[in-house]
Amino acid sequence: MAFKLLQRDASYAPYVDKVAVKPIVASLLGEDWVVPTLWHGTSLPQRRSWPLPYVLKANNSSGRNLFVRNADEEDWPKIERRAKRWLETPHPRFKGEWLYTQIKPQLLVEPLMGDGSLPADYKFYVFEGRVQLIEHVSQRDTRYLCKLLDRDWQAVEGTIRNRENPQEVPRPEKLDELVWAAERLGAGFDFVRVDLYLVSGKPYFGELTFTPSAGVERYQPLALDYTLGDYWPWPSPAN
Repeated sequence: MAFKLLQRDASYAPYVDKVAVKPIVASLLGEDWVVPTLWHGTSLPQRRSWPLPYVLKANNSSGRNLFVRNADEEDWPKIERRAKRWLETPHPRFKGEWLYTQIKPQLLVEPLMGDGSLPADYKFYVFEGRVQLIEHVSQRDTRYLCKLLDRDWQAVEGTIRNRENPQEVPRPEKLDELVWAAERLGAGFDFVRVDLYLVSGKPYFGELTFTPSAGVERYQPLALDYTLGDYWPWPSPAN
């Protein structure tokens, strides 16, 4: 929350811009980590020129995604109305995240990776270049189940949003590679959450965020919130 309210460094903006961040990620991790962009622009064309299935996103916001798996799901006038609304309603208006005001709004289209179902999301909480917490999210399009783990894939007591996954989550074979990628992308920042995916065993970059859930996420128990706060590097008090 303090970062959201006090940070005013516009140089952070390209890292949360879903279009501008891709060349940055490619330079640090390699092109094969980046989901291809099929199209991007400030208004949708009159007709689609990219193949099904696909994902339509807003570049300057979180949660503004539309998944189109087949022609039956594609109501183009409705999609145009939604995209127009995304562009006309700034993300910071209702979440107070100044950084997103520094991004020129546009739309982008990516292929829907995998078999059509949303892959599990690996969210790495990186403090001063080191992963301290992993949030594994499954069933994102239905129940949104969450499992918290440490960097060695040991379960952490606690949950987010009261949506704890009661089941064990198998350690991914490429965990070391995912941790490496998260720490490489997080190097140089006090804190950033790095979202990554595995699609048929292949890792992909998702997004970066400096203010997860606009800084108002509810961690339970409260001790977990304090633990994460202790990882944050606060400046030394003035003498």
